[in-house]
Amino acid sequence: MLGMIKNSLFGSVETWPWQVVSQGGKEEVSYEERTCEGGRFATVEVTDKPVDEGLREAMPKVMKYVGGTNDKGIGMGMTVPVSFAVFPGDDGSLQKKLKVWFRIPNQFQSNPPVPTDDSIKIEERESITVYSLQFGGYAKEADYVAHAAQLRTALEGTATCRSDIYFCTGYDPPMKPYGRRNEALQELSEGLHSFRPFGERLKKLRLSPSYSLAVTTSQALQPQLPVWTQRRETEIHSREVHLQVTMYEDCIKSTEDYYFVCDNEGAWSIVLESLAIIGIVVTIILLLAYLFLLRRVQDCSLWNTLPTQFLFLLGVLGLFSLAFAFIAQFNQQTAPVRYFLFGVLFALCFSCLLAHASNLVKLVRGRVSFSWTTILCIAIGVSLLQVIIAIEYVTLMMTRGMMFMHMTPCQLNVDFVVLLVYVLFLMALTFFISKATFCGPCENWKQHGRLIFVTVLISIIIWVVWISMLLRGNPQLQRQPQWDDPVICIALVTNAWVFLLLYIIPELCILYRSSRQNCPLPGNACPAPAYQCSFRVENQELSRGTFPGDLGSREALLWEKQERNRETG
Repeated sequence: MLGMIKNSLFGSVETWPWQVVSQGGKEEVSYEERTCEGGRFATVEVTDKPVDEGLREAMPKVMKYVGGTNDKGIGMGMTVPVSFAVFPGDDGSLQKKLKVWFRIPNQFQSNPPVPTDDSIKIEERESITVYSLQFGGYAKEADYVAHAAQLRTALEGTATCRSDIYFCTGYDPPMKPYGRRNEALQELSEGLHSFRPFGERLKKLRLSPSYSLAVTTSQALQPQLPVWTQRRETEIHSREVHLQVTMYEDCIKSTEDYYFVCDNEGAWSIVLESLAIIGIVVTIILLLAYLFLLRRVQDCSLWNTLPTQFLFLLGVLGLFSLAFAFIAQFNQQTAPVRYFLFGVLFALCFSCLLAHASNLVKLVRGRVSFSWTTILCIAIGVSLLQVIIAIEYVTLMMTRGMMFMHMTPCQLNVDFVVLLVYVLFLMALTFFISKATFCGPCENWKQHGRLIFVTVLISIIIWVVWISMLLRGNPQLQRQPQWDDPVICIALVTNAWVFLLLYIIPELCILYRSSRQNCPLPGNACPAPAYQCSFRVENQELSRGTFPGDLGSREALLWEKQERNRETG
């Protein structure tokens, strides 16, 4: 958790004073060199936990201290950015420890309130010289690792920075939905800083001229309020900050891996979660409807596709359920689930559509339908290759020490898309085979082909959009990886609803109409098997004990002629 909870009712938010020394860049990476002033900081150190989890533990403690949980019981106001140090390992991944710093506002620098939480320390930090790379979005550990690596690459041959530590900053509260600011800071090797406990020595702050002028001007323009009014406002601010922090901390504890739904930027997850739940309910209802139609549909050609469509609905149900793995935090549990089930479930759905389209190619030409076992075996058999590919990939990654957690966002996205190449092939094959169902004399079967064609066409558009955003759009907009999960999850839920609205529900309507008719409508009947319909009517009339002469004059004359031939013979 990078942002800090900021009470907007406070006065102007102070900025940690620094002075820009120079600016530079290499290729698409722009950075600036700055000298950051020292001072007294409230610090919290967390060990034995990943960075994201450590931040969720440390930030509420710091914010409670700022909001009034101190020996004086006063809210001090905010200073941005909140910074924290991370410690990279030999392989580039971050160690399970970090240290959060909150710069105490100028008003309390000389005599900061004493924390009531023993885990919060007051330390003095000297000025440092750093190189800064700014990026936006809701940042996580992987974001800082990726941007710190970009900054190191851009600084090669320009400056020598420390390799054992680098710094990360966040400027915005978690409730801010857009325009967020984060930074990765690399410290110069010759600018090593030190920490000394509060009280060991006093250090006079050296403010940059621009910052000093801004403070002086703002103080001159602000009216002086009575002491009791300032004290009253401070108490109100303190209670409000404490309440916000407490509510936010309770939300974090209750949601665990779904912690980002606690802020406004996680609104996408709430919307998709609602759509996924509705989709699960609708899919279960449709499954029950198909079970009901299994006993009502009399046309063998229609009935033969029912088991495959039932399997298709199970795949759609899995897609809606899989959305929760993308709403949850990317970790050791959700990573294998994402990489395995996403391709397997979509391969199953497109295989069912492919099997149905292959059967329709025969039916529109007046040929006999495949048996239900043949259609079902085609769907299952075609999807098995994706199952094998996914099993091999996930097994390989997990046997190498859970490499998912050590890969950069770009590597994760490329692997995710490459793993779906076979699904893309199935999608294209289904598209062309469904187009072949438009050619044939039997018009009543072409409507099924049109449903498959439109469904696959919309699915192709969805896949082109989300893959383009994942591989090109998000990096260019500097929204990687914070937009990666939303992009994939939106595509997942949208495609699942396309399957229901454009294929399953229209097919269900056709099957329901067919279950109420003994024969196809005269205008839609296929010429080749027309004799089956008249034969069925004859049998029904005979079973009711109806004399064949009642069927019409032509049938009666034929009956009489046959009777005369028997008598003369």
